[in-house]
Amino acid sequence: MTGKFYLYGDSLLKATVPDEEFRYHFHASELLSGHPEVVSRAMMGATVRKGRQLVERDAARGFDAQYALVGYGGNDSDFDWQAISDDPAGEHHPKTELPEFRRILAE
Repeated sequence: MTGKFYLYGDSLLKATVPDEEFRYHFHASELLSGHPEVVSRAMMGATVRKGRQLVERDAARGFDAQYALVGYGGNDSDFDWQAISDDPAGEHHPKTELPEFRRILAE
């Protein structure tokens, strides 16, 4: 395959790895070196909603991607842990409910 690839996703697609002191380091540039046709739009903490915004913005600007790799979900399935701690018996939901996640990803 030839053509420009765009990567949309969270820290996993950014190749983020914490060190021994849990400081995050990004390794995508190391992994992508020698591949000038790869554009990383991955962001720490990104959800599928943010990903949709990025794709829409890039499309409006006329980006020339022939392929895109999309990887979200980790941050979408996260909870407000402070709220859970404050009210363990309460009803809590992830940042993005599964039906909305599926709908946005399909878009």
